[in-house]
Amino acid sequence: MKNITIGIITMYRKNYGAFYQALALEKMLLSLGYSPELIRYDYHNDNSFRDIPLSVLRRNPVGFFKKVAVSFIRNKDRKNRSQIFDNSIERCLLESDNIYKHYKFLKDNPPFYDIYLTGSDQVFNPYFTPHANSSRLLEFASGIKVSYAASAGTISFSNSYKQSLIENLKKFSTISVREEELKTFLEPNLLGKSIVRNVDPTLLLSCEQWSEFAIKPEGLTDKYIFYYQVSTDNGLFEATSKMSEVLQLPVYTGDGYKKFKNQIQLKSPYQI
Repeated sequence: MKNITIGIITMYRKNYGAFYQALALEKMLLSLGYSPELIRYDYHNDNSFRDIPLSVLRRNPVGFFKKVAVSFIRNKDRKNRSQIFDNSIERCLLESDNIYKHYKFLKDNPPFYDIYLTGSDQVFNPYFTPHANSSRLLEFASGIKVSYAASAGTISFSNSYKQSLIENLKKFSTISVREEELKTFLEPNLLGKSIVRNVDPTLLLSCEQWSEFAIKPEGLTDKYIFYYQVSTDNGLFEATSKMSEVLQLPVYTGDGYKKFKNQIQLKSPYQI
């Protein structure tokens, strides 16, 4: 059987969920006999300043400079976080030899694979690092194109992005998305194309497989509360604090900027 190579475009740096979905996707593809690797397109530094897309400056100048100020204030944490993620990626993930610091490099000198795959988290979201949209729609690739559990997080697309999304997906051999809303939106625009829904890659691995990967950090007791905030608090911090007080359990947090009275202190809040 031919060794089928798969080049994956996804977001897998500087974010827990992004790292885990990339890890799970590669592990599943390896188990199926494919040879996957992540294409190292460094969208964080492409058209960005301190990982903040310049599109934010055009859209919201005040918000942009606030983000820049915060990045300088938290510079030490920022560097520690980046280093830990870089080490974890080097240890756990398969990456391309070439690094593409700008999309133009990727477009002008595309890597060769039997299959190009885009997926999963937020890869079809036009508002998340919009300068990287072309890469996530695989515009640079000339071979077989597929998506797996591609997520958009919204269907409130501009007319220009909607047109780009539809025209690019017409060139895909297989289209897999995560949200039912996105599937329903795409089907009338892609007549004749089969669009399926699939779960996030992290759900493809068993509990046993994740247990093999997991390392229990020093300082954790047998029972504890794990706190991780994705977006706006909405009372989660207060509820966790109360739960810790009532149950007399310590809190282990993946958020380096929240402090609980009974919080487990680790060498780094970003340990993977």
